[in-house]
Amino acid sequence: MRLIIRLIGVVLFAAAFVVLVIDGTRSIAGNALYLSSLAESVRLLWPDGVETAEAALRSLWEPLWDPAGAWLFTQPAFAVLGIAGLLLMLIGRAPPHMVRPLPRRY
Repeated sequence: MRLIIRLIGVVLFAAAFVVLVIDGTRSIAGNALYLSSLAESVRLLWPDGVETAEAALRSLWEPLWDPAGAWLFTQPAFAVLGIAGLLLMLIGRAPPHMVRPLPRRY
C-alpha cells in the first residue's frame, strides 16, 4: 500500500513540475508572470472535470464545495499538485530503521 501511495505522490509531483515548466514558458513568451489555476489545468485534460468534482463534493456535503473546493480550484496548479505529491510521498515513506547499540562484552 505504501508503494502505491508513494507512486501517486511521485506522479503528482512530476505533474506539478510539468505545469511549472509550462507556466514558465508562457511567462517568458508573454513577458509577464502567468500561473495557470488548477481549474484551467483540469479542463485541459478533462473538459467536464471541474463540474464533475463540484457535483461530487456537493453530493458529499454541500458546504464542502463553496469554501474549500472553489478556493482550491483557483489556486496555482503547480502548488496544489506539488503539495499533494509531497504529502503523499511523506505518508508513503518507509519507517526509519531502529539503530540499537551493540551489547557490551565484558
